Amino acid sequence: MTDSQGNSRVPRAIGSMVVALVVVVVALVVAAWQPARAGAAAVVDSQRISVTTLEAKTAGLIAARQRYGVPPAPLADLTRDQLTALISSRVLEQAARQLGVNVSPAEIDTRRRELESQLGGPEALASQGALEGVAPEEQQGAIRDLLRYEKIGQALVPDARTVDRQQERDIASQELLTRVSREMQITVNPRYGTWNPDERVVLPAQDDFIAPPAAPRSGGPVLLWPGEIPGE
Repeated sequence: MTDSQGNSRVPRAIGSMVVALVVVVVALVVAAWQPARAGAAAVVDSQRISVTTLEAKTAGLIAARQRYGVPPAPLADLTRDQLTALISSRVLEQAARQLGVNVSPAEIDTRRRELESQLGGPEALASQGALEGVAPEEQQGAIRDLLRYEKIGQALVPDARTVDRQQERDIASQELLTRVSREMQITVNPRYGTWNPDERVVLPAQDDFIAPPAAPRSGGPVLLWPGEIPGE
């Protein structure tokens, strides 16, 4: 079939059909999320992480990055990272509960003071946190989860005074968190991507024209978030 200029209409028709099909598939996926999970960025074991919470967390990080001169990053990437942090915190909480691990406010305060001393004060810690993806108002939760991760490792491999034993501790901790991640019922709003239980990260949506690929992360010398463990 050709048009008045002798060009084939078939490729155009096929292209239009493909675009229409993609639109329909995306609409069906989004529709499947509604209405039971309306307003949720993710659902973890029937507990909602609201879009409002995610947006506030992302906005706080963006403000911190601007304040401390951290180079801008795509909004989609920052949002996925923050959603990953929110979900990972619940995975850590569940793993800690299984092992009977607890973190006290006093322990969090002590670790905060140690980090501030290492870096040169509260502002230096806030600046490093912004680089690592942690806004100042989120430091409490990030340090709590860091301590949870450390205590999980200590519970699994108590004696880790050698490099080999430390590696064994790290492997055991990662294996436990992956198992817990698989066991938990975790669903992400398709607007933000999908949850990978093995990597414990929110991956971009399959349709890359909606969600651009994530930019490489830059790291620093201070570990604030368990997801930043080298070699993970």
